[in-house]
Amino acid sequence: MRSVLVFPPAASPTYVPLSLATLAASVQENGRPHSLKLVDANLLVWQRLAAEHPDGNRLLDFLHTDSYLFYDQNAYLSHNRIWDQLRFRMNDLVEKAKRYVEKNEPDTGLESCLQSAVEEVMSVDPELIGFSVMYLDQLSMTLALGKYIRRKDSSRRRRIILGGASMHALNAEELLTACPEIDGIVPGEGESSFAALMRMAPVERIPGLLCRSASGIQHNPHLPATSLREPGQADFSGLPLNGYFNPSRVFPVVFSRDCLWKKCRFCAHNFSFAGYRKKKVEFFVDELELLNRRFNVSHFYFADQYIGAADLQEIAATLIRRRLRIFYQVMCRPLKDYTPERLSLMARSGCRWISWGIESGSQRLLNLICKGTVVKEIETVIHNAKAAGISNLAMMIFGLPTGSDIDLWKTFALLDNLQCSLDAICASSFVLFQSTYFARQAHRLGLEILGAEKLLEIGSASVHSSRLKFREVSRNGPPRPPRGVLEVIEWEQRRPWMNETGFMENLPCEHYLLYSHQQYEGHQTPLHPISRPA
Repeated sequence: MRSVLVFPPAASPTYVPLSLATLAASVQENGRPHSLKLVDANLLVWQRLAAEHPDGNRLLDFLHTDSYLFYDQNAYLSHNRIWDQLRFRMNDLVEKAKRYVEKNEPDTGLESCLQSAVEEVMSVDPELIGFSVMYLDQLSMTLALGKYIRRKDSSRRRRIILGGASMHALNAEELLTACPEIDGIVPGEGESSFAALMRMAPVERIPGLLCRSASGIQHNPHLPATSLREPGQADFSGLPLNGYFNPSRVFPVVFSRDCLWKKCRFCAHNFSFAGYRKKKVEFFVDELELLNRRFNVSHFYFADQYIGAADLQEIAATLIRRRLRIFYQVMCRPLKDYTPERLSLMARSGCRWISWGIESGSQRLLNLICKGTVVKEIETVIHNAKAAGISNLAMMIFGLPTGSDIDLWKTFALLDNLQCSLDAICASSFVLFQSTYFARQAHRLGLEILGAEKLLEIGSASVHSSRLKFREVSRNGPPRPPRGVLEVIEWEQRRPWMNETGFMENLPCEHYLLYSHQQYEGHQTPLHPISRPA
């Protein structure tokens, strides 16, 4: 069967799509004679935008050259002005794609981009076209591509299927009802579903598939969770590896699926997975070594939701024992398990950056969200990580339910105490998701749910996300808007580098990893935030 897997705009052009590489590997393991083509339409559009920009080639030359110039912050910021203009153009295309999907309003520039991407997709005359939609920001362009394909090929002899993490972040039944161009949707893990699709299995035997039937929308059950495969988990060979906007290759990999902790009451990510499982450490390190040798890649972005300290210690020890020059980023919870000795071992093994789920400096709120962390331990762990030479990014959530001014000032105090050990802070507003603890307990927590966020309105049909609009209800006054945005604004005004932009926190993840590695290898002083040039 001839199939094409597509990663649509708009995502970062630095990101190599792990989903496509993972599905490609699963097809190879299936052992059947299939023809599979991978199309990174996201990168194709970014490259087109760069080609159309008068300074686009200068930007690409800068990003593709692994030299001291890339690691010069002023040079980086100077070239980032060009990138900002490309981002503006990409955002404009996404808005035009939304109008094309909703109102059938054509646009010459959009159509030109769609045409070039669709030509790449159709070059193998596929019978199956699968879109991997990782972010909701990719939805409009995905549907525009599907609509353009149907316009060029109205016979409907090709099946168009949507999958990816974002399918759990929206109402899939609404999407299927509103978009006749789409034949089916697979929320959740997709290897078994894609394998069945490629075998041309009967619709009712495709695991996890949502599709139309005579009686309405049919939703097949998923298969039980299977163990993660051994080396060869992801095959990146079908992707344009020299085209990504990085001076050195950076690959995303996973040691585990789902979350080891899985108790945070605000989190909706876990709905995408079939259950927690992890690889054997030796097999995972085998995979890193295989990718390192086959693709000449040394930098890896661990895309796991959370890897436990004991597993990271074993991974680090194995990397050191096998003398592999691997450099990596990981996401962690700041627990006392991260002792100075463990952090030092991780740094020596190549850990260059940790994204810490700190969320708040209020112990009351940490207990409420069931984070399992202690404020004093957070401080100690972050300082110890910096002492080990690891770059720290603090992930914070402002506007958590029941939060007060006292809780906010406790968060400010924690960040003040940590400022010398942090290279970046990600400050986000609390988002209420369907089916989470906070959605189920909204009334008790003083939240009034106003309905789901609308993503699209196609004719008389609406498509909603799993994000819920809400307002806060007070006993002593009228309902008020969520305080998250106001808290973020107050933090930005208070932060130690007032009116300045942090350099590291504005980098794409791949560039952050490269910079943190360069910082470690050069034994330089921390890359504290600096002002953007006027």
